[in-house]
Amino acid sequence: MVPFRKTVVVLLPNLEVDGEVLLLGNAGVFQLLRRLLRTRQPAFVLNGSLETVGREFGVDPQHNFQLHITSSGLVLLFGTTCGKAVAVHAAITDDRRRLIHQLCFGTAVGAEALPEYVPAIIDQRADRIVTARMEGHSLMPWGKSEKDLQAAILMAFEPLRQLHSRRNPGRVPDSDYIRDLGRFVQRHQYRSELSTALRLFEHWNRSGLGSVTVHGDFWLNNLLGSRNRVTGILDWDRARRNGSPAFDALHLGFMSYAMWADKYVADFLVSLWTDKWEYPWLAQYTRRIAEMFAMSMSDLQGTAALLWLSYFYHEADVHPTGEWYRHMIEPICRALSARCVANSARTFQRMTFDS
Repeated sequence: MVPFRKTVVVLLPNLEVDGEVLLLGNAGVFQLLRRLLRTRQPAFVLNGSLETVGREFGVDPQHNFQLHITSSGLVLLFGTTCGKAVAVHAAITDDRRRLIHQLCFGTAVGAEALPEYVPAIIDQRADRIVTARMEGHSLMPWGKSEKDLQAAILMAFEPLRQLHSRRNPGRVPDSDYIRDLGRFVQRHQYRSELSTALRLFEHWNRSGLGSVTVHGDFWLNNLLGSRNRVTGILDWDRARRNGSPAFDALHLGFMSYAMWADKYVADFLVSLWTDKWEYPWLAQYTRRIAEMFAMSMSDLQGTAALLWLSYFYHEADVHPTGEWYRHMIEPICRALSARCVANSARTFQRMTFDS
């Protein structure tokens, strides 16, 4: 633990924690703590008064508020400011200010494309962003059935349909992003392994796909819903303009399934190259994406490769371990290597026949 402004104690931000944070001054804190521990939910305690914490994060301490420490090391607080229900993302260390900047930029990008789903920015500073709190609850059905998961994923498709209807048909998507990823891979410790994905882009014709705004982390835990409809989309720090139409759709299905099954997302993405599906519904879902966005399997594989590389591109936000790298790299590299061998064999056969 480290002191925070002398009055509040927080966990080190480089620890991956994501759970409810309790204030010692709250009535009933120990009963709530027992309940969280009994249900094996993470909980962390701050030592400070309601007035201190409220003043530090700019909310009214006379009203109830919730405080969380996210896995990216940001403080997330839900409270009231000037009578308005707000969400506050705040950096507790200098290196987290970059995420605040990205969140401010991305939220503005999202508001251009999907204003009906993006929280309005009330205040923004170097170390925090205050947005209006949106109605609804997280769509991620933790601990529920696969059918509940599937229903939530299909409900989440509506904003993606709207994005696609507003696409720019004259722009080639992801040109800048692929260039950035290429530079990133060349500096990466696993550049030889990650470069296998870059080779897919060399012959991928994206000119007919059109371009959309991409959220970048579009999965059920970042979506709010109420009465069988999506009411809000949160966490726009990875947003960008001019992206591939299916990027968010693939991430929605595969990341939501991975988190629901407590597995690595690479174990699911690999099915796009191997055609071996642990969960057959994802194969149907992939066909739905292809139909909606008029994409071929080659287009989907190229988009999946972009998505796979994006996890490494944002790896600083998840503090990866050696185990994370192994699980995220090995299955995809095996599949891509097998694909390259198969393509080389087919090319050799055609050359032999032509001669």
